[in-house]
Amino acid sequence: MIQAIEAFSHINDVKTDILLTESKEYTEWLIERVLHFNNTIIYCVGGDGTLNYIVNAISKNNIENLIIQAIPAGTGNDFCRTLYGNKIPNIKKLLESKNIKEIDLIDINNEKLAVNSVSIGLDVRVLEKVEQYRSKNKGQSNYYNKAIIDTILENPSYNANIFVDGIQLEKQEDKTLVAICNGGFYGNGKQISPNSKIDDGLLDIISSQSMNRPELILLLSKLKLNASHLESDKVLNYSTQEVEIHNNKEDIVYQADGELDKTKRLTLSCKPRGLTIKY
Repeated sequence: MIQAIEAFSHINDVKTDILLTESKEYTEWLIERVLHFNNTIIYCVGGDGTLNYIVNAISKNNIENLIIQAIPAGTGNDFCRTLYGNKIPNIKKLLESKNIKEIDLIDINNEKLAVNSVSIGLDVRVLEKVEQYRSKNKGQSNYYNKAIIDTILENPSYNANIFVDGIQLEKQEDKTLVAICNGGFYGNGKQISPNSKIDDGLLDIISSQSMNRPELILLLSKLKLNASHLESDKVLNYSTQEVEIHNNKEDIVYQADGELDKTKRLTLSCKPRGLTIKY
């Protein structure tokens, strides 16, 4: 992909710097290098996590007039699936595209941003297990499938109290997952929120009550194959500009674009037209 970008830049006489990110902190340092340049396009070659780092670095430095193009080269690439569906154009078509649009972002506790989704519950437990297995078994690559199977066997539930516009929308009860979506896909290609639009000024919430193992397996199968999970009487789907999630028992562990974090209280709001993308 680097060769394709270099060739595109040469043919179109565009000055291009190829910068390799090594960590969140290093990404922030790299973004600072483009502070004083106008009409800059950042080609984000990576997955949702890399895009998340770049967007937050831009926000932290109050940089404006930047355009980002996400070029999928990560594990999940769920934001790109939202943009293009499952048939992502090849690198040449992506680079040659002149399509530009402003999209929404998810504000997290007025501290940072997410591009695609934030969630608690089942998928967070899967990510925790992936990190655990990766640290203990370096060199193997089947962490994700093993983590899903082990999480299903464990069948955890999570206590959450959900408020929308200051009103308690769902009572305190155990849930399998709660996903707050800007984009439609998450979890490596699962269309969790088929009604989501990245430029409608709204967040879409998918909330699932606690399920037994057979119900959980059926839910995951539906997520993988189609969007019929929304038809379940244990799954709620609604849209809002802001949502608060409380847990009176413990910290809330959540994922934002695949990156894990935790907080005492989770307040998420839509930031309309927070990012300009090329696609």
